[in-house]
Amino acid sequence: DLHSFPTRRSSDLVGVSLPRGQFRAASALGMSNQAVIRSIILPQALRLAIPAWSNEYSIILKDSALAFVIGAPEIMARTQFVASRTYQHLPLYLAAGLLYFLLTWVGVAALRRLERRVRIPGYSGEARP
Repeated sequence: DLHSFPTRRSSDLVGVSLPRGQFRAASALGMSNQAVIRSIILPQALRLAIPAWSNEYSIILKDSALAFVIGAPEIMARTQFVASRTYQHLPLYLAAGLLYFLLTWVGVAALRRLERRVRIPGYSGEARP
């Protein structure tokens, strides 16, 4: 989806904002490239990528309702199917809306908790010269 491509791409390229000197310093200490990436670069990149993942999760979940309009089956399609059989439209659509809200809230809350847990105090993630 072209709408979320920039967000997805920014979370993929988050490593670009990490200070380059860290890789050189770890190499100077004798760490292998794999050890540097696994122990230093990857943990920092993941910390910086979590906010973008949180946004992407929310966008994808909300866009799934939009996908219903163009015919992709999901929660709203199942709701429409059941509502057309039972003629209980309002309660079913309210339940579907509540389900979307709960899925979004739980997913974003979990990612926010993970973000706080792995946050480095005093490091905001901006690139440094």
